Amino acid sequence: MGQWKDNRWHIGILTWNTGETCTGIWSGNKTNGSFVDNDGTVFEGDLVGDGVAHGQGIERYIDGTCYRGTYKLGSKDGRGSMTSPDAAQYDRRHIYKLSTVLETILKFVSPEHTRLFINDFVEHSRYKWNILIIAATFGFYSSVKMLLNKFDVNVEIEGVVEYDNQIIPGTTALWCAAASSHLNIVKLLLHYGANINHFTLTYSTPLRAATFNNQLKIVQLLVANGAAIDIQNKSHGDTCLVLAASKGLREIVYYLLRNGADPNIRSHDGATALHVACEENYLECTKLLTTHENIKSKTLAGLTPLMTAAVKINPLIVEHFISNEKLCSKQEGADALELLGSFYCNNASNADNLHKTYEYLSRAMLLRSTFHISKIISPLIEEYGYQQECRTLEDLRNIRHNVDALHMETLITLERVLGTSSETLHSAILRRGGVYADEKRYDSCVTLWLRVCNLKKLVDQSLDEPLIRLVAVFAEMFENKIEVKTHLFKQVLNLNIDELNRERLLINRSMNPHWTNCKTALYLCAVAAKVLPTKPIEERLQLEKIIRRLISFNFKTRATNSALIHLCMDTSASTSNLAYKFPCSSTARLLIEFGAKVNAMDASRNTPLHIIAGCSMHNLDEAENIIESLIDNGAHTDTVNDNGKIPFDCGKLENIRRILKARARISLKCLVAKAIVKHQINYHKHVSMTLATFIRNH
Repeated sequence: MGQWKDNRWHIGILTWNTGETCTGIWSGNKTNGSFVDNDGTVFEGDLVGDGVAHGQGIERYIDGTCYRGTYKLGSKDGRGSMTSPDAAQYDRRHIYKLSTVLETILKFVSPEHTRLFINDFVEHSRYKWNILIIAATFGFYSSVKMLLNKFDVNVEIEGVVEYDNQIIPGTTALWCAAASSHLNIVKLLLHYGANINHFTLTYSTPLRAATFNNQLKIVQLLVANGAAIDIQNKSHGDTCLVLAASKGLREIVYYLLRNGADPNIRSHDGATALHVACEENYLECTKLLTTHENIKSKTLAGLTPLMTAAVKINPLIVEHFISNEKLCSKQEGADALELLGSFYCNNASNADNLHKTYEYLSRAMLLRSTFHISKIISPLIEEYGYQQECRTLEDLRNIRHNVDALHMETLITLERVLGTSSETLHSAILRRGGVYADEKRYDSCVTLWLRVCNLKKLVDQSLDEPLIRLVAVFAEMFENKIEVKTHLFKQVLNLNIDELNRERLLINRSMNPHWTNCKTALYLCAVAAKVLPTKPIEERLQLEKIIRRLISFNFKTRATNSALIHLCMDTSASTSNLAYKFPCSSTARLLIEFGAKVNAMDASRNTPLHIIAGCSMHNLDEAENIIESLIDNGAHTDTVNDNGKIPFDCGKLENIRRILKARARISLKCLVAKAIVKHQINYHKHVSMTLATFIRNH
């Protein structure tokens, strides 16, 4: 079945004598020719009948395997040889097969029979596409042409494809062809009226897809046909120019600039194309962009392109700027050299980097001296050991071989150049503190991280990251039996309280913050439970006062309305650190002692007893100690949650249920409350609000 052309098979479906059916493209006559079947296998040789292999032939398979030998009525027969497969050909097999089958079907199916389904989607894995999108994606030019010529296809219909490990919703056939580097199909789709600026749900256009894949010819074709160059994508606010600069695509950057791309458009973080080129260390793109762009513009982090290059340790970019008076002033050049030297030191403290730190700081010092550029010396800072920033080359020489002093010099320099509110500075200080932690110099680590907390607090930035780091280092100190200094621990506790209050205020303003600091507070209480017994009475009283204050605020997680006492019972609050394993009896006793409400309810009206009862604990002694502490301090064993269950009903382990049953002490007041609820007596108008709440809890 198929099509003959000039008395020769051209395309169709063949049935061999062996019973196998093949769909493919034929060239030749009835006694000799070649046939390409639907899986990409090519046969060349002698034939009999209407195309049955018989005699000498060669069969080339899509995987690179090749058979040379004799055939008898469609089957290999007699002498022959087989070559080894080519692994590089495997991936082409299904594509070739699909192309051949699709082209064959389209040739012989009438448009009248396809009108109802030609634009229908097929969903497979993470894809949602129709015939046109599939053909455009895989480069089936003939199929695309037939679909556009012969069938009523919608070229603007949107599908969902996966590209570069990302799901892209809202893609058209033109976007897919551009992303897959099929220039001829892009031309074809444009000829048939495809919208050149149709963008996906993330505002990615065909031009952006071609740019991402470094397809200059497709970029040129699209721009020549009116593609909008400066459309920004939704996720980052990047234009095609920013994308090209981020990938170092000099030819595309050059072409886009020549055709009117605006180099001063900013991404969501305030970065321009020049910022990105400097960050990614693409010198040629940087040179192109410095002739077109506002080179003094700053990101939201306060960095110019030159500063960005220095922070990312790209010396060639820095040298390009400071060697050209039109690109930066002497002051900016000195600052950039200081940044570059400081980040060499901050990045890795090896001999080569320390040498570069000294080299660039010396050059900056010499530049300042030569052109009389003064620098504002900051007040002495306790966290930096009251070290003063070097004023002269002699000062710098004196600390050249003192690694700690050189590191402090760079942090002081970064504060001056970047400003104390800079998150780039904060990250650098955190990194240095991490080095101290690795070296088990914990006090120095905590001191530096407290500096970050205090700087962030001044500008109302979140303290989540430094507080989480501090909690982790306290756990490490506990495991290594290193004392947690009271004056440092007090500061961390107070900062955690301040951060929780800041988040509470944000929630009241409907700002949707994350309540990670509730768990941070729990971990600090766990540390306190371990260190308090080891402290002198005066220090212990100071810490107890802060802990009592922390608990008095009754902080709760936003998602589940869980108080610290609930989290203390919850195994999901545990970390890999031994110091933070929950449920924890010592932490529970500390919370109860300093004011935690033992009958507090979470969003599901679970009390701490409900939570501890539901735990699958291996340490039953720990569970029993917690249950006893709760009940001894007034926890009700008969309080019902939203599911109408008391703690006993929530018990997963028989031993815990036994403990709860043995410790259950129900007062007469509780029995009366349960009777009122059971018999549905209307009590609301006859008792106080406090008593009404008590009854409802039973």
